[in-house]
Amino acid sequence: MSRPIAQWLIVMAAAASLTFSLASAAEAPKGLTTYQMEGKVGPYKVGMSLLVRDHVEFAGGHYYYANKLADIQLDGRVDGENLTLQEQGGGVFALHLVSNDSAKGQNLNFYNSTGLQGVWTKGDKTLPVALQFTASYEGSARTPWYSDVTDEPDAAFEDRAKKFLQAVIAGDKASAARLVCPIR
Repeated sequence: MSRPIAQWLIVMAAAASLTFSLASAAEAPKGLTTYQMEGKVGPYKVGMSLLVRDHVEFAGGHYYYANKLADIQLDGRVDGENLTLQEQGGGVFALHLVSNDSAKGQNLNFYNSTGLQGVWTKGDKTLPVALQFTASYEGSARTPWYSDVTDEPDAAFEDRAKKFLQAVIAGDKASAARLVCPIR
């Protein structure tokens, strides 16, 4: 992927995230905060979004692998500074909150932490996990996710975005252009 295209995609994602965050804050249910994270599960880049009540109680979430762009729903619980998340496919995250020196001596919660570390396990496979908080906003994620930019269902928009990236990587300008401005 060329550097200008990659930079454009990063700028567009940041703008969408900012718009999403500002709009969601206006409709925030009391006590709920969404925490967005980026990091790695083993060698794989991932993003994660967790909904937490009062900075200490897990209320919902999902994660995705950067190369797949498909949400994987998570169920879980918080026990003090530890978090256990389970995906339907059988994978389990055993994580703990981490922070820099600013929270030294305090019990960690989502409000005063900088990320999560631990392991992901599925069967006999175990991978290290390191996630850093990248954003947080009051309230839960909007449904559908991309309503600011499209009226397509989330799955259809994500599929089109994935095909666009594949076309860009393959150098197929006609397909990439068609996917940016679909003819209806």
